[in-house]
Amino acid sequence: CYITVQGPDLRLLRFNREFRERFNPKVGDYCYSAYKGRTEKCLHCSVEKTMQTGRPHCSEENVLLPDGTRAYWLVHTAPIFDDKGKAVAVIEMSIDISERRELEERLLRSELNYQAIFNNSASAVFVLDDDSLEIIDCNSTALVSYGWSRNDMIGRSFLDLFLPEDRERYDSLVKSFTVLNRVQHRDRYGKVI
Repeated sequence: CYITVQGPDLRLLRFNREFRERFNPKVGDYCYSAYKGRTEKCLHCSVEKTMQTGRPHCSEENVLLPDGTRAYWLVHTAPIFDDKGKAVAVIEMSIDISERRELEERLLRSELNYQAIFNNSASAVFVLDDDSLEIIDCNSTALVSYGWSRNDMIGRSFLDLFLPEDRERYDSLVKSFTVLNRVQHRDRYGKVI
């Protein structure tokens, strides 16, 4: 967590050890120069907003650091008032959330890969609620194979696809994740598949 105190001109008045060790600033440096390597203030400067409004602000920033690495910060700013109630400085706390952001991006890529496999499988694939066996999702192959629209398929009990005489038997087998081979289902039109 990097903590700075900045004056109205965006110059550093104080900073914590973590900020000093990471960015090697000097008191009086412009904040945007010290830890972002910029020559001018940031377009949406939270410190400036806090100075103008006298209110705290919070933002998430995507920053290219002077060493060329990208960082993501959660930034909180709060005013420091004089005895007349005028904002004379701002304390800024930046929390490095780069690792969390990287994990979010990896999760998104994984989700996209899952969706590609799910949607492009030549087999009908269903996602079911563990307890009720309600169909939560299914791929396009399932929709084509069974003849139902997505709206008609989602929310339906998976057991409804079995022949009526087989539903009770398959209820516990499906819930216990037993591999089921050569089961018979009925499509929308009653045809056994």
